[in-house]
Amino acid sequence: MKKTVYIAGPLFSESELEFNRGMNEFLKNL
Repeated sequence: MKKTVYIAGPLFSESELEFNRGMNEFLKNL
């Protein structure tokens, strides 16, 4: 998944940032 995002570059960078923010919130709440 990560490799695909990096290969895709700018097209997915914004989605990647949103995903990371969501994961950070999720992990904080564990």
